[in-house]
Amino acid sequence: MIRLILFLTFIISSLTEAYCQDSIPIVNEVKVTLNPLDTLKFDEITAYNINYDSINNRKTHFQMSYNASEYDLSPRYSSSKKDIDTASFKGIISLFSDTATYGDNYADCFEPRFVLQFKYENEVRFRIVICQGCGFLVSTVPIPAAYLKYYDNQYEDEGKKVIYRRYLKGFSEEGTIKINDLCNKLKMGYCAN
Repeated sequence: MIRLILFLTFIISSLTEAYCQDSIPIVNEVKVTLNPLDTLKFDEITAYNINYDSINNRKTHFQMSYNASEYDLSPRYSSSKKDIDTASFKGIISLFSDTATYGDNYADCFEPRFVLQFKYENEVRFRIVICQGCGFLVSTVPIPAAYLKYYDNQYEDEGKKVIYRRYLKGFSEEGTIKINDLCNKLKMGYCAN
């Protein structure tokens, strides 16, 4: 009888604990279901260097934002612009869709210099803004491969338990090498080495 009571107590406490954990709100949760790169319709990819003075060979900090659509890619703010050959499209999509490109760290700095903009019939469809210094990117729509690995920090906010989710969406060593190779292959004015 004592075993039965202990067993029932254990089951009830386990269920209660699981229920309570599920009810703790998660701050910064990114819910992604489909990879936008799988269904993205585009006929043009253009690479840009931003926040870089190619004449004086130095970094600038004219534009800093975590919103990929806010960057101005006009000649005033970009130092290099290259149209990417259609033969490279599949490799670019594979690179940014591959889970092996991400997951080694969480990057806090964001000073981007490299942008890939996807267009269809001259209309902007998608943009990836890359900071090679900290190994991190933002895009106009979240890329699921970057949000698979994460860790949760639990804390109290005004007496209520909250979970803050941090995604390990920084580039892996392999991802960093491949992105730098892409930048160098395109002969952009600024590439992290």
